[in-house]
Amino acid sequence: MPEFDLVRFSSGMKDVDRDLREMALFDLQQVLKTSGFQFSETDTGIIMDLVLRCFSKDEPDKEVRNAAVQVIPQLLLLCSERQQIKLCSFLCTSATSQTAGFGERGYSDILDSSAFALKLCCELMEEKSRVSVEIWQRLGSIAQYINSLLISKLQENTEDVVKESIYDSINTLIKPFGRFYSCEVRDIMSKCALSDFSNVKRVRRQAITCLGLLSPLLSEEAFNNVRLVVFGGLKKNTSNTGLLPFLQLYDFLVRNSPVRVAMDAITTMNILLKEIEIRTVDYDSDSDDVCDSIMKLINSMVVQYPNELLVLHSTLFDRCLSLINFDPNYCSDNKDNSCNNNDGDGEEEEDENEDYYIEFEEVDVSWRIRVWSLKIISSLIQFSSISSELIQKLKPSHFFNLNDRIEDVQITFIQIINTIAQYLEPLKGSLVLFEILDRLLICTHSSNQKVALMAIRSLQILFSLYGDILINNPDKLFRHLKDLMLQCTNDRILMRFEVVILSHYVTEFASKKSANIPLIIDLLQTILNVICTSEFEKFNDQIVQTAKALTYIAQIAGNPYPERCITLLFSLLDTKPLDVEISRHAIEAIGFCFPKVYLLLSDKYVQNCLERLIYLAESNINVAQVLNLVVEQSVGVKISSDLLEHLCGYLVKHGFSHQRLIVCVIRDFIKNGSNITDESLNLVIRFLEFYVVSSKDSLLVHSTFELLNEICKYRVEVSNRIFVEVFPSLWRILQTGYIYCGSLYARIVGTVSLILHSLYIQLPQQRCTLVQLILDHISSSVVPEITCDLLNEIAVEDETLLEKVSNFFWDKEPLALLCAGTIGRYQLLPDIWKTNLINILASGGSEKLHRIGLLANGRAASNPLNVSLLLTLVERAVTEKNDRYLYWKAIKEATINAASNFSLSLPSSSPLLLSSSLSSSSSLRNPNFCKDIEKRLLENALEEDPESTALVLGSFAPFNCDELFEMTSSYLDNDSDLIKAVCISTQRYLILHYKGESCTDQIFSIITKSLQCLNRTMGVQVRLAALHLFATIISSKPSFLLTPIIRDMVYPNLLAELIEDPSLILSINLGGFTHREDKGIEIRKLAFQCLSILLRDTKRQRIGDILEYYGQSEKLLQSLVHGSGPQEKGEVDGSLNNQAKTLLVQLVKLCPKLPWSDSLIVLLYEKLKSALEVKIESTASDVEKKRMDMKYTLNCVMHLTEYLPFVYNSKFHSLFLLALHSPLLAESMKLVI
Repeated sequence: MPEFDLVRFSSGMKDVDRDLREMALFDLQQVLKTSGFQFSETDTGIIMDLVLRCFSKDEPDKEVRNAAVQVIPQLLLLCSERQQIKLCSFLCTSATSQTAGFGERGYSDILDSSAFALKLCCELMEEKSRVSVEIWQRLGSIAQYINSLLISKLQENTEDVVKESIYDSINTLIKPFGRFYSCEVRDIMSKCALSDFSNVKRVRRQAITCLGLLSPLLSEEAFNNVRLVVFGGLKKNTSNTGLLPFLQLYDFLVRNSPVRVAMDAITTMNILLKEIEIRTVDYDSDSDDVCDSIMKLINSMVVQYPNELLVLHSTLFDRCLSLINFDPNYCSDNKDNSCNNNDGDGEEEEDENEDYYIEFEEVDVSWRIRVWSLKIISSLIQFSSISSELIQKLKPSHFFNLNDRIEDVQITFIQIINTIAQYLEPLKGSLVLFEILDRLLICTHSSNQKVALMAIRSLQILFSLYGDILINNPDKLFRHLKDLMLQCTNDRILMRFEVVILSHYVTEFASKKSANIPLIIDLLQTILNVICTSEFEKFNDQIVQTAKALTYIAQIAGNPYPERCITLLFSLLDTKPLDVEISRHAIEAIGFCFPKVYLLLSDKYVQNCLERLIYLAESNINVAQVLNLVVEQSVGVKISSDLLEHLCGYLVKHGFSHQRLIVCVIRDFIKNGSNITDESLNLVIRFLEFYVVSSKDSLLVHSTFELLNEICKYRVEVSNRIFVEVFPSLWRILQTGYIYCGSLYARIVGTVSLILHSLYIQLPQQRCTLVQLILDHISSSVVPEITCDLLNEIAVEDETLLEKVSNFFWDKEPLALLCAGTIGRYQLLPDIWKTNLINILASGGSEKLHRIGLLANGRAASNPLNVSLLLTLVERAVTEKNDRYLYWKAIKEATINAASNFSLSLPSSSPLLLSSSLSSSSSLRNPNFCKDIEKRLLENALEEDPESTALVLGSFAPFNCDELFEMTSSYLDNDSDLIKAVCISTQRYLILHYKGESCTDQIFSIITKSLQCLNRTMGVQVRLAALHLFATIISSKPSFLLTPIIRDMVYPNLLAELIEDPSLILSINLGGFTHREDKGIEIRKLAFQCLSILLRDTKRQRIGDILEYYGQSEKLLQSLVHGSGPQEKGEVDGSLNNQAKTLLVQLVKLCPKLPWSDSLIVLLYEKLKSALEVKIESTASDVEKKRMDMKYTLNCVMHLTEYLPFVYNSKFHSLFLLALHSPLLAESMKLVI
């Protein structure tokens, strides 16, 4: 940190030599830039006095004063609050002083420098206020002080030049600190600015900015004064100079306070349409700025008021269509023959017109009307609810201006075409599509590269959406694409890329007719010739996209083009080997393209490509990733044993990430049939023993075990060697602690079980040893419930395995039963084992023992061969008096296992299956069998636990989801609240079984029937279940929300549940106090949670009109205000108070046009004020809870006061000021709302 010599600085500042004073200020500036540097308050005062001397007549030199200007802002931040007030007061006085005439020597420079320094201070304050809440809090008071001083100067008879500088500083501070000002101060500011707007032309621009920034902060009276002045000005002014400032100010109001001027939207739009018609009929250059402002304002209003202006959308669209050809200074034969009296040939006429354009284009800006017309058309198409009707008004003639003589018009027109393409109905707009296509094709030959490039990209969008319609003339299209490709010179290298992408889209649709294949081949030949002769590496980031497009076309064109495409990508690695970016893109492109076309490549070429990638992968991890992708996706691709041996040599040369990729590549090559030599096997074994064992990398372990599994399938002698040399290391790895972490361990065990299965089949002499090793490992494992899966594959083959387990675990019954359950997945268990499995659930014991019992029963009962065990579990679940829930959990385990084993059916050759006489009717795969079980379970639901019952029933979804839906619907009419709750909760799990929005109308009707149970005539359990179901619908099936039955029946009941249900509140007077029992608290919590999900998901899924569709905004607001505090008989639960405040903030952000009544605002104010005034004592037992409640209240106040109607409400401004002084404010703003 640099040192600062105060004595030297003081001496320098007082020296008569200008250079020394400048140097002193420069040294100070360097010190102030140092992070964390601080002066003492005394030193700061001395420095400030010396610097401020530069803004007086004591400093004669302008350069020194300019240096002081740069120092002032940083110095302000280091000052104490008292010193900040002194500094700002001095600058404000110097910047606005009128005690001396402007002609007096030096005075004007001092005023300008002071004003500029003050503006820089304000700008720095604005910048720093965004850094943190603490800084914003600290700077608020000085911002208020500066504003007060400057406003007082504005109220005086100040010179116009001084007002300019005052407004510059005031306007800078409004956005970050405007809420700090009192409502009276804001209104005074607007009054001054409105007066200057009307009377002082020199500061009108700054006054407009000031009024625009203040508009959301003004009281209703002050804002109406501004609105009436502006609205009156729009109606009365007819001259260009008179109308322009009112247009600019109204545009500011529309953008900053759209809700507050919405009432005038239709009237204002009619005025604007009339004004633009008048000015375009009698157009002259004086109308340029006014017409530009009118069109800009129209576009702003179309975006802000799509519903309010709906009745004018058609008229407005027609008017804009008539203006897209507006060009009053255009003169040519085909539009106005009277403008051209030349009787010479056409060439001379064209030349004369060119001269005419050159003369006029320097001053002619009428083209801006055409641009704005197009932008308004785009806005109407995007925001109007009748956009499809508006698009039908488009005619082919409207697209002539795609070839406009002005670049900005062309570019805007192309952007509008992209918008139209998103909303066009192709069957009704085919003529328009073909006209757009023709015009865009012309634009692609434009001499303006930007226009040509945008036209090509627009064609890409058109063909991606409507290619099947536009492909009616393929000869013309392919000829045009060839010409484009040949005309793209090296200075248009990016266009080549875009043309290739466009060719991809065109080819995709053209290839549907075999007659077009020669055209595709010819086009591809041209593309490859051009790219090969050009500098393809200049494509850089576009290499991958270009390669994808070329690959697609090459697949259609056939040989030899796929090889040429791949060769082109490899050539980049040769020509630019040191260019990291190009190499990376080329490698990524190869990884994508090779698997797509490798079946079209010759075997020799494939081997050459793989060999190159393998050699590159030795030193480049990116190539290793691509090689892994290539081999994984290219089924059947093989390499020679020598090359595989070379690849195995990489295993000992790299870090774990690189090793993992190489292992996967070797695994896939072996899987595809590549031969592994003894030397390769030696390398793999050495790698396992010296690297994998000590790596502590679970991913590397898993990949290596997968490789071993593929090797074990190779031949018997290899398997024997694996058993002898590798198994000790394998068991050692399985017994290490790190491998138990995470879900990957189950996958590792699954892979090892496959290895064991291969060895079991291939080494019959080692089978007993293998089983012994497995059981030893299970016995010592810390997670036997996972490790038992090592028996999975062997259980399919070994009929005596159960006996071996019984003998081994004779003294460890829980492990014996766990293994028996695992074996029972594949084998028929004897009755004694089934009885023992049931008994372990019935016996007392630890939680771990119960867990083992659940897993064992679930695994065994999932096998159709052991259906009697499942039926026993069901019988116990519905008849047992004690611990019924254990049998229910076991049933759920069985259904989960059965669902996961659908694809793991026993091999048809398995002796176990062949010997089974089990009827398929007694299986979970039989819907009727499931239905019988489900019915019994539903009719005997767990008392007081509908959720657990529903969870079990929901686990049957993979087997008979539709039938279960119908069953739950039929039982909704049952008299039992418990069964109703179970049915509704079960539907919550069933609905998740349907992917996407695939639910049928019948399912929807069942769900809506359940949701209608959300009313206060139902019991607590039923209402809770209905709320849970509604929350699931909001998150997973949002399309259900925009339906009348949800709007009219479900949503109102949701709002009702936000308020306490008196019938569920029990109060007992115990003399000294009243005991209050609230049985409806869980319902309200869940109702608030549903509303929270609704607000969050509607914003995320862009269904912003859902609350408007539902209506009842007043009731929603009343419910949330009621829930925000206990005052006036409101919600007494603190967590719900916080939730209500959070939802209020979310709601105000999402829907700015809420119907807030004065009484509701006052009630909310009282609740928030009481919460802010709570004293938090550090010794209290509930201090943390009170701190959290305070944070939510602070957060609510700070966010609400950013929006209407709270931002200008005097009561809420007092809350804002109260919140500013809270030490918890900064923490509160970190809450995620």
